Amino acid sequence: MIEERGVTCMYCGGEAQIYEEKAYHRYIPDHGPFRIFRCKSCGSLLTDPVPSEKTLADMYQAFNKGMAEKPRELRTNYPLKSWFLQCMKHMMQGTGLQMKPDFSWIELGAGEGEMAELMVQHFPGHQGTAVDFVVAPESLHEGPVKWICADMAGGLPEELEQADLVFAITVLEHMADPVQFIKSALRLLKPGGVFYFNCPRADSGAFKILGRKWPYYIPGEHLTIPTIGGIEKLMDRECRSLFSSDCEIRVNPVIMPYPFGFYAGYFLPFLEKVFPFSFDVYFPTGILECRVRRPN
Repeated sequence: MIEERGVTCMYCGGEAQIYEEKAYHRYIPDHGPFRIFRCKSCGSLLTDPVPSEKTLADMYQAFNKGMAEKPRELRTNYPLKSWFLQCMKHMMQGTGLQMKPDFSWIELGAGEGEMAELMVQHFPGHQGTAVDFVVAPESLHEGPVKWICADMAGGLPEELEQADLVFAITVLEHMADPVQFIKSALRLLKPGGVFYFNCPRADSGAFKILGRKWPYYIPGEHLTIPTIGGIEKLMDRECRSLFSSDCEIRVNPVIMPYPFGFYAGYFLPFLEKVFPFSFDVYFPTGILECRVRRPN
């Protein structure tokens, strides 16, 4: 009998135990099976072994602009304008970065360019760079944002230069190596710069109630889902290694606004067809946000 290899949590270093032995993607029935583990110390979810780069590339190529058909349809019908606006406000609040005459920013995983467009609208004249494996949306084909088309699975593009602000909106859960992704993002910060990201969190009440039916539980696509405790330990460890103990680190749960029709379309599609709700509601779906300021 072959002894099963242990799985170590990349976030806190604790021991992980099996959560689901044969898990399949929520929207692609033949994408799998995957073994999902959960850390006994911090509660983070991990995929082991991680799908190969080819497997992941094939999955994203099958999507519409990098997203499965159902969530893409909901995002099209109910744009997350308030969602992205809140992200921008939270990551900029209290930083004072917008007062710098040469303020620069980088978005990692820019998707359809919603955040990049907001940054241009609210902070015109500043240098912005957006990175994603999809081509730039038409709205950003010509303008102040430099769009780099690159797959970040193999690392961040070497052409990226340091910036005052680096942010990644619901990207970390897609990364095969989130630790390396965070290290690379932190290295892009200028002295005094800020790194902001948000992602699903496995210590949320929504996950405890819904379990495998939790919308953010997508085996084979969401490769890790950390907890607040896991992110705190990881960020403290990496910031101390790269900079010093003087880094400002803030990790907290956050409730994001979604159009009610988005929820209805996901859980009660028959209701969404009758009542196309477009007003925003705040449900605790299970998201965390992290903001780190590099010492000067």
